[in-house]
Amino acid sequence: MRFFSDRFASKVQKQNICAVDLYAGAGGLSLGLQWAGIKVVAAVEVDDWAASTYCQNLSDAVVHVGRVSELTEAFFERHRGVEIVVGGPPCQGFSVSASSRRKENDARNQEVFHFLDAAIRLKPSVIVMENVPAMPTVLDPSGVLVIDLAINKLRRAAMIPVFITLMPQTSVSLNDDSEFSSSRPVATFLTS
Repeated sequence: MRFFSDRFASKVQKQNICAVDLYAGAGGLSLGLQWAGIKVVAAVEVDDWAASTYCQNLSDAVVHVGRVSELTEAFFERHRGVEIVVGGPPCQGFSVSASSRRKENDARNQEVFHFLDAAIRLKPSVIVMENVPAMPTVLDPSGVLVIDLAINKLRRAAMIPVFITLMPQTSVSLNDDSEFSSSRPVATFLTS
């Protein structure tokens, strides 16, 4: 089951909407954008295996293997002004499934801010960040909710933050007619 009709995707393609995927993983968010007719022009992923999988499945985008926090000014100049920036920064520090190991000073929690910094520098019309639903409940080492810090960062950049939690059963058909289902809730930031 595709969430966007081919007719809708065709209309979007005619508008030439482009996106950048930060913390791209194996390309799930990029694939969804592609299905919606949006061209992903660049992806950034630190994990070699995930980047390799991304390249095999979504060969149109240029994949930068490295840390989002270490992107060069040339990357930002090349992609500044894309309409959409998406990404799924690491969730392990926020996840309730790892609550016994969750710590306020988990360095991975800072990746949310590296994502937002990079996204803001790209100056898109829309930023979409996917993470686990527990993220809004986690405090940073100074005792402030991570979500409040993220929202304040977006407001300072003159972006309007919207927080959405999606919890429905998700079912996606793959190209080989197999189907992937998940009942995992997803937390998503959407800004404009």
